[in-house]
Amino acid sequence: YLMFLLVGGTILCMVIAFRMEKAARETFLQAQLIQLERDQLRQINQQLGEQLAQDRVTRLFNRMRFEDELMLSRAGDRTSAPRQMLLGIQVNHFARFNELHGQNAGGGQLPDFARQILSLQAVHPLVAARISGARFVLLFDAGDEPALRACLEQLRQRLLGVNVLQADELVGQGIGLSWGGVHLVQDAERNPCDMIDRIFRHLLPLGERELTSEQYRVVTRFAAI
Repeated sequence: YLMFLLVGGTILCMVIAFRMEKAARETFLQAQLIQLERDQLRQINQQLGEQLAQDRVTRLFNRMRFEDELMLSRAGDRTSAPRQMLLGIQVNHFARFNELHGQNAGGGQLPDFARQILSLQAVHPLVAARISGARFVLLFDAGDEPALRACLEQLRQRLLGVNVLQADELVGQGIGLSWGGVHLVQDAERNPCDMIDRIFRHLLPLGERELTSEQYRVVTRFAAI
């Protein structure tokens, strides 16, 4: 009888230990599964947020995200706001490219402009967006004017090198580049996003010659807007 009790007790302890281990394992696996689902959901939400913030053609920011970035950069005390410049770039008469090559053909060329714009991020801090059609807008740190002027000169050279602007069939069609900028001032009563559309009313041809100090002041002459 004593032997029976000893064996029975041992078996009971083993069963209890097995069940406890099984419960602990199930709890651990359940916690791991919940964490995995959370991580996947977080990743999906992040990807969705990035997609909603991007222009589908160029992968630059879209206008809504650009305006958010602009408002965020201008928030805070007037005295602490950074010196910044908005620059608008437009491919003139770009619709003619579609007329020559078929509907929506121009959309395949816009990423080339976007790549040239983004390549400047390694040289100068900037935020860039495609706001509509063949219109781009950039936000620069304007604290160092010589550095910004050098950056704009690099941008001019790179944009002029985009293949679509060199195509023989487009020569004489009026397809080219225009640009213009405005230095932002801190004004609690003025929405800086309103400047985006105003820039495109005052564009100048993006010239073939090097951007001199005088030309830089002309391109960014709307500092009082």
